Amino acid sequence: MDDLRFLNTVSLFASLGEEDLTRIAGLAVERFYPKDSIIFFEGESGEAFYYLKSGRVKISKTTPEGGEQILKLVEPGTVFAEAILFSDEDYPATARVLEDTRVGVIKKEDFEAMITEQPALAIRLLKLINARLREAQLKIKEMGLLDTHSRTASLLIRLARTYGREDGQQIAFELNLNRQELASMIGTTRETITRILSKFRRLGIIKIEGDRITIVNLPELESWIDID
Repeated sequence: MDDLRFLNTVSLFASLGEEDLTRIAGLAVERFYPKDSIIFFEGESGEAFYYLKSGRVKISKTTPEGGEQILKLVEPGTVFAEAILFSDEDYPATARVLEDTRVGVIKKEDFEAMITEQPALAIRLLKLINARLREAQLKIKEMGLLDTHSRTASLLIRLARTYGREDGQQIAFELNLNRQELASMIGTTRETITRILSKFRRLGIIKIEGDRITIVNLPELESWIDID
């Protein structure tokens, strides 16, 4: 897929005219990052934002105790680090590559100059930031109201909807995440999430084969979530 066609699949740039997409493509530089490398660190000066072309990226923060809190997994076609736009803020989180990855990099100052001339692009950026805020609010609500069984069920459903492939009534997905990383996505311990996954497996709700998780009974998994 050429750069212009790919940019049209990125939500922030979708439906822009060819002239605007060509200009954005001219601002972007492609970079390759091998598995386990760091794109940027939390607290590093925010000089550019990114969109994922291929691979997978983990966005995480360091907890006060020195642990890791995974905020999200980035999939191809998604913009990330947009929080540094129109501000002097540092990167608020760390971006680590989970598998060999290609990203498009756009310098903040270049994009800011363009967006002042493009009201439609400014509106899309506001909508993107608003969507990110809603995601964060939902996560805070889940952390405050749901127990670890419910949070685990909610996480599995979100991952399945984002990365899963349906096979009849089942949904399977595979991630380069260990149990500790899954636990850090919902604010619990590796031992707790391992115990809950084993329980869901014994109940016939999921199957686990290495890194591959298959949701066998989605309605039953959904029944573990109770949030108003």
